[in-house]
Amino acid sequence: MDLASHASTFSQEFKNLVESSLEMGAKPNLSDFFPLIKCLDLQGIFKRATEILNKKMEIFEEIIDGRLKDPMNVKDDVLGTYSRMWRIMN
Repeated sequence: MDLASHASTFSQEFKNLVESSLEMGAKPNLSDFFPLIKCLDLQGIFKRATEILNKKMEIFEEIIDGRLKDPMNVKDDVLGTYSRMWRIMN
């Protein structure tokens, strides 16, 4: 799967998530200046970061599940090695 392609809506969603992560990291956070209010998450930064991370994990899980479902498409990378080891062990 090519996440750098501009034609796919899947890759555009991933691109938007990465951009949102970068923008969020560049914004000043009040809890950096006042650690006592960190647990309150007044700006909603922790909540938004959690949402973005969960969406990224869903994308990665979809890619991994797709690769593991196709046993003929074993590539020489970490996931390919894992799937070969999984088949040998089971």
